[in-house]
Amino acid sequence: MSENEKDRLTVRVEPEVREEIERHLERGDSRSMNQFLNEAVRHYLDYLDMKRAGSLLPREIMAAIDGRLGAFERNMSRALFKVSTEVDMTNALIAGLGQLSQDELDDLRASSVKNVRALNGMTSLDKYMRDREYREAGAGEWLD
Repeated sequence: MSENEKDRLTVRVEPEVREEIERHLERGDSRSMNQFLNEAVRHYLDYLDMKRAGSLLPREIMAAIDGRLGAFERNMSRALFKVSTEVDMTNALIAGLGQLSQDELDDLRASSVKNVRALNGMTSLDKYMRDREYREAGAGEWLD
């Protein structure tokens, strides 16, 4: 749209508002007062549209939500890690089908923590059964 095609609109602003606009113009945020006012009006219109659609929350509420979600994510991550460790231990126990002393159980827990970390929580009974079959078959034999 060329300069001739624009509508002329007379705007009266308070002196403080004009000073703010001029201060922003001096910083180089806009090339002219017309550009500044057009951008400001477009921004405000976008804000009204979002507000009308109910999709815009105040910054303070969003910060509080983000903080709560971050804490929730950390708590869930810790809980899921503990559950994965216990599942890993259970898989190892089932595969071994043997009784363990407390020291052996503690060693198993340490091993399970290591396994869960190494596998990003992705462990399965199948893995333990394959490992057991491999050990029973002997280190030099291949299993199909």
